[in-house]
Amino acid sequence: MESLLELNNLKNIENGIYEFKRLRLAIAPDQFKNFKKVQVKPNNNNCGIPQGSAISAVLSNIYMLDFDKKIKCFVDEKQGLYMRHSDDFIIVLPKISLDQFKYDFNKIHKTIQSVPGLMLEPEKTQVFEYSNGRIISCIERGPRLTIDLYQFYFLAIVHRILV
Repeated sequence: MESLLELNNLKNIENGIYEFKRLRLAIAPDQFKNFKKVQVKPNNNNCGIPQGSAISAVLSNIYMLDFDKKIKCFVDEKQGLYMRHSDDFIIVLPKISLDQFKYDFNKIHKTIQSVPGLMLEPEKTQVFEYSNGRIISCIERGPRLTIDLYQFYFLAIVHRILV
């Protein structure tokens, strides 16, 4: 937005934004062509589709069908919950022992790794506990995995995936 305001000699204040919204064109055609030459880079990987396009969500859902079946089946056996929207998903599992949690987590992680091209963003992957009416990130407890699971009501494993 700031760049568009600058191109139109408008200030990034309420009045400048108001004036920008009233413009017939956000950018002149010749300015757009120059902007494209400088800013738009070709995808040299020979794979992938543009993010944000309508086909992107459809193809990701098709690609993830087998994964969805495997994870949903596993989670249903545990009487848990699995939900996915596009490239985000959540898994909620009922109270279990620490050993069982580690086993379940590893099984889920192996299922994720079995999908070609599917990668997790570590900074978006989180484990939570629900106890005494509060949802707490297990990261807040520190890097160790010594959690008092007798207070667990469910675990939520949240991932953001990149395909």
